[in-house]
Amino acid sequence: LAYIYINHKELEIQTPTALFASLCKQLLLNKPLPLMLQNLWQYHHTRQTPPTLDNMLRVLETVLCEYHKIYLIVDALDEYLNITDEQRGLFVQNLVKIVNQFPVHLMITTRPNNISQDRFPNSQQVPVEADITLYVENQFKTSDNLSRLLANESQLKDSIQTAMVKDVDGM
Repeated sequence: LAYIYINHKELEIQTPTALFASLCKQLLLNKPLPLMLQNLWQYHHTRQTPPTLDNMLRVLETVLCEYHKIYLIVDALDEYLNITDEQRGLFVQNLVKIVNQFPVHLMITTRPNNISQDRFPNSQQVPVEADITLYVENQFKTSDNLSRLLANESQLKDSIQTAMVKDVDGM
């Protein structure tokens, strides 16, 4: 499991190279560093240069080959897509490439209509309202206090659920 959280306050440092480096770091946690990565670090360390996007993608591909199944979460992708920097498109383009070439199960959270469905043709979209509805229903069932207070109040339950879904619109 590896994740990326796009923070709208850190977009300048969350370059595609940095994001893919973060994935490498997470996937290599408690594993021996591949020789390729050691050589890359030595090369750039002696020259005092940062690795390139191509460098990080090659390392990531090497790391991904070691896994039979990878779960990857990209949270708040819409924050990244709102930037009109051409380089930002490289992140999504290479993310698609990775998903198509490796056993990656990808979950992306984004506001509606912020990512083209044709970029991820085999994906399923789950509206946030469905998540909220399930969460609220679960709280009704598992909370002793809520269960007791709303035992015979189906209309109130519906009102609460409707209000919660309405309040998260656009989150």
